[in-house]
Amino acid sequence: MEPQSTDCLRNWSFVVATITEIPPVFCLPNFVVQRHVLRPLRTQTGGTIMAGKLAIERGWAINIGRLLYNQLFDQLCHRGWKRHKPCFEEPLCWTDKIPRQCGGFHHCSSDKGGGFCVYADITLSIKFLFDRVEGVSKATIIDLDAHQGNGHERDFMDDSRVYIVDIYNRNIYPGDGFAKRAIKRKVELEWGTGDQDYLMKVDEHVKGALSDHEPDVIIYNAGTDILDGDPLGGLSVSAEGIIKRDEMVFRAARSQNIPIFMVTSGGYQKHTARIIADSILNLYNLGLIDHLEAI
Repeated sequence: MEPQSTDCLRNWSFVVATITEIPPVFCLPNFVVQRHVLRPLRTQTGGTIMAGKLAIERGWAINIGRLLYNQLFDQLCHRGWKRHKPCFEEPLCWTDKIPRQCGGFHHCSSDKGGGFCVYADITLSIKFLFDRVEGVSKATIIDLDAHQGNGHERDFMDDSRVYIVDIYNRNIYPGDGFAKRAIKRKVELEWGTGDQDYLMKVDEHVKGALSDHEPDVIIYNAGTDILDGDPLGGLSVSAEGIIKRDEMVFRAARSQNIPIFMVTSGGYQKHTARIIADSILNLYNLGLIDHLEAI
């Protein structure tokens, strides 16, 4: 969000309650909202920007939160990985307990938040790379969250440097007809779309996008709200389907030596973090990510 918008966030709990769609936030003092809501979200936004920079340097990166890191670390230890677990200096905030808090705030544009998305981390990360990193002038956004990514679509509406692929449930929030004009490959799914149809479309359109537009970097918004039973996504993709989807996207990027960074976006079930951790381990086991220092 632009400076005038962030000024509002500094002063009005009502604004944050509206954007995050959590009414009780309206009743909290501003300093509580700052510390326990906005600051963790800013940290995640910074993580997305850092992931973009790391992807250029190392070929890939993934922005993850503390809960997901703990899940991943524990599974690695069970597989014989020996490394000291880092100690976080600050206590956990309420946002650290929500698996989706790993970037991918794709409903927030440069001038407006919504759908729990307060900061436009995808837009900011791309603009950072364009402005600060030599040799990065074209980007592809692959948005596979169950919801349309209307925030970054509005921001890059007329920017030919950014190619957007968006595969989402057509029947749910946000239904932003204006933002859809920015999508180069738009795939609108119906209620209950399952593994076979979903993965076929992902494979076709990810490969097609990289053929149409040769980017210097890929931003992969890997929402897990496509999971069967998710209360907001309305799709019926299995955990195995999510792991296969992530594999497809990384394989397409790595086979063409295109740097890729991943944010985990939406996902509203208790076992979401475990599925993401399993997916990252699958990428590692397949050699699609070659070390674990870029997470």
